[in-house]
Amino acid sequence: MEDKNGKLKILNGKIRVIYVPPGEGGAPPQIMPTKGIKIFVNDLLIDAPTIINVSDDIRFETEEELLEKGKLDFKISSDGLSAWILLKPRLKARHLILHSEEEFLLKPTVQRELFKEPIAVLEEVKDLLPEKNINYGLNEEILEKAVREMTRKWVEIAQGTPPTPGENAHIEIFFEQKQIIPYQANDINNVDYLDKGHIPAIEKDALLAKKTPVILGKAGISVRGEEIPPPIPQDISLLAGPNTYRDKNGLQIFAAVLGRPILIKTPKSYKIQIHRTYVVNSDVNITTGHIRFQGDIQVHGKVLERMEVLAGGYVKISDRVTGADIRAAGSIAVSDNVINSHLIAGARQFFTMQVLPGLLAFKNTLITILKAFQQVKKTPPFENASFGHMLFLLTEKKFRHFPVQLKKLTKMLYVDLKEDFPPQTTIHISALRKKAKDFRHLQYQELEDAMELLEKINLVRKELMEIPQEENDITVRYCLNSKLEASGDVTITGSGSYHTDIISQKNITISGVIRGGTISAKKDIKINEAGSEAAILTTLIVPRKQKIYINKAFANTIVQIGKYTYKFSRERNKVKIFVRDEDEAIVIENF
Repeated sequence: MEDKNGKLKILNGKIRVIYVPPGEGGAPPQIMPTKGIKIFVNDLLIDAPTIINVSDDIRFETEEELLEKGKLDFKISSDGLSAWILLKPRLKARHLILHSEEEFLLKPTVQRELFKEPIAVLEEVKDLLPEKNINYGLNEEILEKAVREMTRKWVEIAQGTPPTPGENAHIEIFFEQKQIIPYQANDINNVDYLDKGHIPAIEKDALLAKKTPVILGKAGISVRGEEIPPPIPQDISLLAGPNTYRDKNGLQIFAAVLGRPILIKTPKSYKIQIHRTYVVNSDVNITTGHIRFQGDIQVHGKVLERMEVLAGGYVKISDRVTGADIRAAGSIAVSDNVINSHLIAGARQFFTMQVLPGLLAFKNTLITILKAFQQVKKTPPFENASFGHMLFLLTEKKFRHFPVQLKKLTKMLYVDLKEDFPPQTTIHISALRKKAKDFRHLQYQELEDAMELLEKINLVRKELMEIPQEENDITVRYCLNSKLEASGDVTITGSGSYHTDIISQKNITISGVIRGGTISAKKDIKINEAGSEAAILTTLIVPRKQKIYINKAFANTIVQIGKYTYKFSRERNKVKIFVRDEDEAIVIENF
C-alpha cells in the first residue's frame, strides 16, 4: 500500500523538487521543514510537515550565517615612518541542499559550508588612505596583495624617509694621561720596581687637543607627508684652561708652557690645562716610586732612601732628603736636612760641561786617525787594506788612548736625559751613544761608520752649545755625607755642612759650619766656621781672582785660590783670603 503513496525527490545542484503522484488509494507526499533553509509552498513558509499536490509550487531559500564581522584597520608607527593595514574578511556559513531519493515524507538534507567575504575592495581601501593620514611612501604592489589575500595580519604598506642623523662633536687628545712603566717583559729580572715611569709632560706649543665640530643631519618625511627633523647632534665644548691657548678657529688647544697636561672632563665639556708644577702631597717612597717630570716638582714630605726626583724645572722639598738622588734642570730647595744624598741643580749645564770637552777631544783624535789612514793607504802594502783592519792597527801602534777615549765617551753619554733636554736633543744623544758603543768593535768598522760618528758628534756638540747656560741654585738647611752640585749659588742656611763635597759655578754661602769634605766655587766662598777643633781636614777652592771669607777658621783647613794653597795651622777669626796681584802671594787679612 505504501508503494501507492506519492513521492518527492530533490535533484542536487538544481534545487528542484520532482513530484511523483500517488497511485490509486495512495496518499500525496509531504515535505518537512529543515533547519538552515526556508521552504515555501505556494509562497507560504511552512513550519510543519505539509502535503504537496502536483500543482503546488515549492521554493527554497537558503540562509547565510555571519560568523565573524571582519575588520579593516590602519595604524601608523610612533615615529611616523611606517603605515600598516589590517584586513580581516567576513566569515560566513551558507547551507547547500543536497540530492535526495524519492521520499513520501521528504526532509531536505542540508550541508553547512563556510566561506570568506572581502571586507573591502582595492578602490575602497585607497579612498580611505587620505582620511587615515597616509599620504607618502605607499607601496601599491604590497597594498594590492594585502587586499587580495586578506591575511588577518598587519601588513606594512607605506614607508617614510627616515632623517639622516648628523655626527656628534668629537675631541681628540694628543697627550698621555697615564704614566708608563718603561721596562720590557723579557727584562723582568732587571726591573727597578721603584720606577713607575715618567710623569706625562708636554713641550711648549705642542698640540694638546683638537675638536671636530658637529655635523647637522638631514630631515626625513613621515608617511603622513610631514617633515621629520633629524636628531640634534651632541656638541661638546673644548675649553682652554690655564697655560694653554687656542688656534684662531677655536678648534685646537696648544700648550703655552712646558708642563703636565691635565684633562678635566664633564658630559658637556673637555677642559685642558697645563700644570707647570707636579705636586707630591706625601713622602717620595716605594709607594710613589721615583718622581720624574719635565716641569717643576714640589714634594710636601720627605724623599727617602733609594728614591730619585728628576725635574726639567726646579725642585722644592718641604722635609728632609735621605739617601736619595735629586736632579733638576732648575734650582733645588730643601727646607730640611740632606743626608747621604746627591743633589744636582742645573743638570744640563753639568752634563754639557762634562761632555763637550770629551766630545771635542774624541773628535780631534778621530780626525787625526782618519788623516793617518789616508796616508797609510798610499803605501803599497796597505793599498787594499780595509778601514777596520787599519783602524785596529793604528790604535795598537800609535793611538793607544783612542779605545779609552771611546769607552769614556760611551760612559759619559749614558745618562737619563728625559727631564734635562728637549726631546730631539735627547734622541740625538742616545743615537750618538749607540753609535759610539758599536764603534768599539774597531776591526769591523767601515769608513762610512767613522764619518757617520763624526757627523753625530758635530750635531750633538752644536745642540749642546746652543743650550742657554742658566744659573740654578741649591738651598738646603743642613747636609751630611752628601754631594751638592749647582750651576748657580749653593746656600746652606742652617747648622752647616758635614763631610759633604760641594761644587758651585757661582758663590757658596754657609751660615753654619763646614767640617770635612771639599767645597769648590767659581765665585766667592763665604763661611761662618770652617774645620773643627779636632782638626778635620776641610778644603775650600776658588779660582785665581776670587775670595774666601771665613768668620772662624780652625787648624787643618785648606784654602786653594787658583794654583795657590794655604793651610791654617791655628785658629783664625774673620779672615778674607785672596791672591795679591802685585806679588802673586796669598793674603789673609781681617774684615
